[in-house]
Amino acid sequence: MKKMNRVISIMILVMLLVSVGCNGNSTKDVYDDQDNTAQSNEKNDSEANEESEQTNQDIVNNVSGNDVSLVIKGLNSSTEIKLDDILALTSVTRDIKSLTSDGEEELDQVQGYLLTDILTSIGESLDGVDSIRFTAGDGYAINVPNDIVASKDIILANVWNDNPLTQREQPLRVAINDVRSMYFVSNLVEIELKAGEDQEASSDEGSMVSSSEKMVIMMETAFSMVPSEEYVYYDSPDQAVHIGDLIETFDLPQVDEVAFVASDGYEKTEDYEVVQDCSIKYTGEDMPLFTAHELPLGMIIKNVMTMAFDDKAFVSLTSASDVLPQANISDNVGVSVYDLVKTAGLEADYYVLFASDGYSIEVSKDTLKTGVAYVNDQGSITVKFASDNPDKSNLKGLLQVTSGDGSHEKVFQSETAQTGEEKSTDIEGNGWTIVFEGLEDGSFDMTSDRAERKLERVSLHTERMKDDVIYPEDWEGYKLKDVLTFLKVETFDSLILVAEDGYEIVLNSDQVDDETIIAVVKDGEPISGGNPVQLVQNTEFATSWIKNLAKIIVQ
Repeated sequence: MKKMNRVISIMILVMLLVSVGCNGNSTKDVYDDQDNTAQSNEKNDSEANEESEQTNQDIVNNVSGNDVSLVIKGLNSSTEIKLDDILALTSVTRDIKSLTSDGEEELDQVQGYLLTDILTSIGESLDGVDSIRFTAGDGYAINVPNDIVASKDIILANVWNDNPLTQREQPLRVAINDVRSMYFVSNLVEIELKAGEDQEASSDEGSMVSSSEKMVIMMETAFSMVPSEEYVYYDSPDQAVHIGDLIETFDLPQVDEVAFVASDGYEKTEDYEVVQDCSIKYTGEDMPLFTAHELPLGMIIKNVMTMAFDDKAFVSLTSASDVLPQANISDNVGVSVYDLVKTAGLEADYYVLFASDGYSIEVSKDTLKTGVAYVNDQGSITVKFASDNPDKSNLKGLLQVTSGDGSHEKVFQSETAQTGEEKSTDIEGNGWTIVFEGLEDGSFDMTSDRAERKLERVSLHTERMKDDVIYPEDWEGYKLKDVLTFLKVETFDSLILVAEDGYEIVLNSDQVDDETIIAVVKDGEPISGGNPVQLVQNTEFATSWIKNLAKIIVQ
């Protein structure tokens, strides 16, 4: 009997423990509740909303706590709103499409709260707001520009693809449909609403620069005019300049935001207060590099092409050369000066070019289009115009370009601009692009311009057989192995080569040899039609050759 009572006691104890466990908020319970909410399609709206709100509250109670708050800096005041108050609002569920830094599209379903509803609950709105700055707990911050603020719903999500945010992402993560994922700030701690130009001009009109004062400053020359310092980047001792020194030397306006554009097309604005304390690394990898030792990794910008303080914009010839077409004058290869300054937003009928030694010259738009900018043997930027008089056609040490009115004391008009004759400024060859995917750091567009600058062109003689007839052909192009080495592909199993029309072949690694080339010239003539590039191998039959090559996927 005693033995039976002891067994019953143990069973009762186990049942009590199980009961306590079932009443707890375990992670599994949170996930199961969220799945059940997503699948309850037969419930009415009020029941669904009630269950959704309760599920979100359970998630926050479980992983975030009830004392979490979010700082919102409005146009006139600052408010700290409790997370509990946000969770009391009506939640929304949306499908979100985003573009990653690798150029890949991602589809997610998020659940959270509309920023407009949150602002309304504290007496704020987006009226008069030009941009919004989101800041994470680790210091990462980004400005969402006006075109997004004005046209899209901004959601502060706490559920992502039916799962609560991870501990690192809590308490909220920004979600906006059909934008780059760089705006999806997680671990959100602060929101700052920024006024538009109309509101700012009324209180600080002196900080604005008129369009007539538009100025382009060459980074490479500017860097030589301010102190430099050693900057260690991935164990490499490079050189950098402090942006605060650039601001002082070139009397840059104290703007609200500084706009950056990288050579790969990446665009970003950053607060002036942040920028002035950072540096530009101008030697070594990824230069010019916007950085600081204490700056979160996600805020660093590689290969900066332009850095604009309103109408005063720095432009890097090095980065622009990766984007702009090549031009050639008297064997001096560079880029069109007109294209260069246009990249920084300067267009006019006349332009004044200033050298670092104070010399200046004014040219018409037509003349500027004949000019080529390049880095000479001394590391200085030289501009050369199409002219039979070299004493008048060169400017060394290019520092600044501004708009002119044709009345400058030194006005130069090139012979090409006067007569309309074509000189040697044409782009060499036909432009093409091959997209490489499957790389460790994402996708990469290999263009004809990049290949011409970075790779050695080789020749290949082939004798292919068709219908028992031998066709000898001479090709020029770039070794595929050299291209892969340039892209830092050390090993691979196979390559998928895709033509413009979707036709594709697969080459195993042992099929790619030194006589596998990306051809751009056939029998002395540039390849034409479609994407004018062709994969060619020194094989008897052209079964592996592919015309209009558009994409290579590394596997």
